Amino acid sequence: MLLPYILGLYSQAPRTLDRQYTSMLGPTAFLLVLAVGGRAGACGVFQFQCANANSACLDISSKCDGENNCGDGSDELPCKVPFTNLQIGDQVDVVIQHVKRNRGLRFLLCGGGECNMITVLGVDADATLSYYAYSGCKQWGLPCLKEEGENFPPTAQELPTREVTFRAALNATTLSLWPRGYPGRAVSVPSVGVSGRNLGQLRVRPLVWFSDPIVVFRKVSPSCDRYFCLAVFEPVCATFRGLLRTFGNDCELRRYICASGEGWVKVSDSHCPYGDPATPTDDQKN
Repeated sequence: MLLPYILGLYSQAPRTLDRQYTSMLGPTAFLLVLAVGGRAGACGVFQFQCANANSACLDISSKCDGENNCGDGSDELPCKVPFTNLQIGDQVDVVIQHVKRNRGLRFLLCGGGECNMITVLGVDADATLSYYAYSGCKQWGLPCLKEEGENFPPTAQELPTREVTFRAALNATTLSLWPRGYPGRAVSVPSVGVSGRNLGQLRVRPLVWFSDPIVVFRKVSPSCDRYFCLAVFEPVCATFRGLLRTFGNDCELRRYICASGEGWVKVSDSHCPYGDPATPTDDQKN
């Protein structure tokens, strides 16, 4: 079970947590690791061997962590992290072929050598995420400078071995992330780095690098989906020059913007089915 592990260890630093994930599988697997690790050719379930066949076994959390633990760099090869570049207002579906033994997913919003991070460990029956978030992280995730949030629901389960889909939305202040279809379960991390730099590259990697990540990014046409229409404030349609009109639950993509308590997205000028169409300014009629 995931949660006994979480509740017992999450008062510690994230690096410590990542290196103690073996207890997730219970005492049998943990003893197996202790029994068979430490020699070339006899690496444990949660260990790997460097390219040098005579090297000792290393903890799997050392693989693809941005540090040359093997000396020959083989623990950092190839370590290809899928990514997509986002602009403010973008939404993207992140479709991941998840493998359970990878123990979770890291979503990193990066730029200029720094990242802010949401690590998803699991989810409960009502789509509430078990996660922790940090800012001021390295490009592989750890170490980080500042905690931004965490939640460990007592009924959460580890992410299964199957396709999982999250939606990510970037605005001027935050990157929000939620299981697709459950915008009310969004978690977030700042979209500005500790240096003050705007971050815009979304990277996705496994928490524990047992297997290379298989990730597809699908840009979502900016529209007033449930994430916006269920916001506290009634959304409005507007031209970029500020002419406002209210609308119901539907809008289409073009050159207007939909505003809510959560952010802004572009919508079309056919857009306001329950109110008068928004009127473009003179410079937009062409």
